Amino acid sequence: MSSERPFFEVVRVKDNTKAPEISGKLGHILGISEENGTIYSYGVWIYDKQEVWSVDPGEFELLGYKDELAASDYGKHGSIRVSPDGLAK
Repeated sequence: MSSERPFFEVVRVKDNTKAPEISGKLGHILGISEENGTIYSYGVWIYDKQEVWSVDPGEFELLGYKDELAASDYGKHGSIRVSPDGLAK
């Protein structure tokens, strides 16, 4: 993956994911969990589930295009920050 932030890139979750419920599903990257340049996981909006799932970096493949509709709608609905213990701030 390039150093450019892959927000809204469309992905397919690989079959070897730790979450079989989303295996093979399509989605787009909505967030990144990172600290000091180390990426721990990605927030992926799974289209079929209509939910954001935490997906490890090696558990999806980029399909080579962005979800332009999602990108154009970004920021119109506010945001949520989550603390280390998983609670919304």
